[in-house]
Amino acid sequence: MNKSYGICVAVIIVFLSSCDLRNSSREPIGLFEGYWHFDNDNGTQVEYWGKHSDDGFTGSSFTIKGNDTTITELLTLVYENDRLYYIPTVFGQNENKPVKFTLTSFKEDCFTFENNLHDFPNMITYCFKGDSIMTATVSGGTGTAKRSFTIPYKRQKTRQ
Repeated sequence: MNKSYGICVAVIIVFLSSCDLRNSSREPIGLFEGYWHFDNDNGTQVEYWGKHSDDGFTGSSFTIKGNDTTITELLTLVYENDRLYYIPTVFGQNENKPVKFTLTSFKEDCFTFENNLHDFPNMITYCFKGDSIMTATVSGGTGTAKRSFTIPYKRQKTRQ
């Protein structure tokens, strides 16, 4: 009986030591990692996300048209005080300062970030379908100025 008990305790200790308990309740932000693209009449819109640290990712949004590449946003996805934030810096808006959106919902591989103090957008939702599809829905405004749009990205296997 003591030998069985000792083996069980050893197995439990090995199992618990292999678990990352600090991140066990965190959302799977690794879904963002990589290059995502969307082709339209204005060229190819790309979002790139790379792991910055254990607590987050950084990236950028840019448009490629012919030989020209225009960076439109710098992006940060980071945990601070056990809360997840999406922080874009959009060039030509908000005096080129970052705007912090707080994760308000995560379910079925959809991340919803909100900032009700911001004029537009107030809400940004990223949804993942499998390993190859990511949609970004941007919405907000008030009254008759309410609007939204969705960008259907596809995962790019390698950088172009």
